[in-house]
Amino acid sequence: MYDVGPYLISSDECIQVKEFEKNYCADIMQVVKYRHVKNTGFISFDGKTFVYYLYPVTHNRSLIFLLGLERFSLLSKSLAMDSENLMFSLFKNGKSVTGDEYNAKNAIFTVSEAMEHFSYLPTGLYVFAYKKDVYFQVCTLIIFFAALVAVISGASCLHPRQRF
Repeated sequence: MYDVGPYLISSDECIQVKEFEKNYCADIMQVVKYRHVKNTGFISFDGKTFVYYLYPVTHNRSLIFLLGLERFSLLSKSLAMDSENLMFSLFKNGKSVTGDEYNAKNAIFTVSEAMEHFSYLPTGLYVFAYKKDVYFQVCTLIIFFAALVAVISGASCLHPRQRF
């Protein structure tokens, strides 16, 4: 699944695999420096930023494809069970790259991790947090049902049914 590509690249050549889309070989060759090892990163052209994935396929050739930031954000969130209530943001050099508009006031259970040593993820600070309003709604429901069970249990203890 990708938005642009794939392209077959080597140290001095770029081949567009799909003919019916715009050719971005010049932009890719200008930005991607390590063309012989598996790596990821960010690339921008035509006013849009992409995450690129480069995979070596032979000794001298690699396959590269680009994923739009919106799709990258959705894929990152989809790995969680409750993805629609999860906030995700990716920061690079202190600036937001993609994800939800992170607001600490609306977040709870925030987890952040600097990804620098994983070849399958672009380098950056990944921030995940649960939406606070959803958390409070779930807690309110749990407390309500616990109170309901307590009232029913208490009522049955105070007024035991008579047996004949």
